[in-house]
Amino acid sequence: MLHNSDLDAFVELVRRAERETASLPGASPDSTLRADSNSDDLLYRSEYARLLRALKIAWVAGDVPESSHQILDVIVQNLSAENRCYLPLTHSEEWLRTILWAIPRIRPSAVDYFLYREQGRLFHVGTACRRLRDRGYSVHIGALGPHLDDDTRREIAEHIDSLIAQIGGGLAAQQICEIIGKTGKVNDGMWLLGNQIDRFD
Repeated sequence: MLHNSDLDAFVELVRRAERETASLPGASPDSTLRADSNSDDLLYRSEYARLLRALKIAWVAGDVPESSHQILDVIVQNLSAENRCYLPLTHSEEWLRTILWAIPRIRPSAVDYFLYREQGRLFHVGTACRRLRDRGYSVHIGALGPHLDDDTRREIAEHIDSLIAQIGGGLAAQQICEIIGKTGKVNDGMWLLGNQIDRFD
């Protein structure tokens, strides 16, 4: 099972690997990380793909180095099957070897594509986290994604309430939403209203 702390654990392993001078291993991630038996601490490829999405958000927000999501992207693409179990990040030696294997296989062009895409959902989530922090709100990004504590969520909700009151209350907000809906202006680089989910990048 993926833990929220796995994001920090992976970034620390990347930092250790980037300081290594040992020769690169020849085995692919699929063979180095593959687990022979099932247990509760093992992870599936989909869980590492979720960690990859969180790392992209954290990179845009300025929390992690650029190389962290580039390296995991290479690793995830070389894990062969959804139904196969892989070692958790607590197996640091296997993960260090895998990260060293992935470092020379990074493709910088893929990063540029992600960064400058107008509709990149993860990019917009990361910039939203950064803007909230710039306004003094506490936003933590872990392996499971961004998290706001109860006090922070309450502060944001109170601020939204005050803004709605300034423009005329609920009735004015409803009229604005109706205008936006009728004119089809619900998307301007990101979804402005509702919980419409774009595909993950």
